[in-house]
Amino acid sequence: MDSVLAAILRRVPLELPGCRNLSHKKTWLAFLKLQRLPVDLKNLASTIRGVVGDAAYEVRGEKTLELRQRLEFTVNDKGRASRPEEALERMIVVANRTAAFNQVPLRGGKESLDLLLREPGDAAVFIELKPWLSSDTPLVALVELLKNLEIYRRIAACGGLGRGLFLNVRLMLLAPRQYYEAHGLVEPGALSEEMTVPAPAWRALLCGLGDYFSVGIECAALDFTATDFESVCLDLRRGLDAPGKVSADSGPVIPGLRRDAWRTVAAS
Repeated sequence: MDSVLAAILRRVPLELPGCRNLSHKKTWLAFLKLQRLPVDLKNLASTIRGVVGDAAYEVRGEKTLELRQRLEFTVNDKGRASRPEEALERMIVVANRTAAFNQVPLRGGKESLDLLLREPGDAAVFIELKPWLSSDTPLVALVELLKNLEIYRRIAACGGLGRGLFLNVRLMLLAPRQYYEAHGLVEPGALSEEMTVPAPAWRALLCGLGDYFSVGIECAALDFTATDFESVCLDLRRGLDAPGKVSADSGPVIPGLRRDAWRTVAAS
């Protein structure tokens, strides 16, 4: 059976000529070139809600929304992380130890939040994390965030949040700046408070979906290069006799991964 995300991507109808699936690179490139939304927002919202509400994808598991911090990741014999996104996620938790949690379960199986950031006043940010290089376009990441939000709301509406209910939830796509550069959302260069976003249709999409789902949506960039990341992983590997598991808290806290260092790329 499809995952929840795969089912949504397969079912949602597209409006850009020659595009068949929201996850395809061709769809993203057409979106950037034409500056047209690839999907009717009402259709996308109804598809996400319809799939999440399908009985085949009902919530299961006893650890829904368990706030946890997983810090271990695997490095190979060359000191490289086997899964860069996983390692980056662990380093972000270490840099925000009192507020950040990772792999927070949503519906059992592999459905979980990459990161959850607790904020004052029973508020939280649900975060979809992407590494420096990823075939997942920002469109796919956005659908993943909205899918997670709808699963959470469905659980809350059914009274299934025994571990607490967040009164205010926001959504965030978080990635190193290079991810946004690779997908044409920011111009190459150093992080700044006034980054150029050459895709106004992206802002329109964030605002439109923010209105449809009554949620704030933000894209934020990390000031942490792939070279610096690889250096940290290599240093952690030197403490092992053989390739294997290392813990992110055995290394330094990365200043660029602290919450106050994240830079907004675009927001609803």
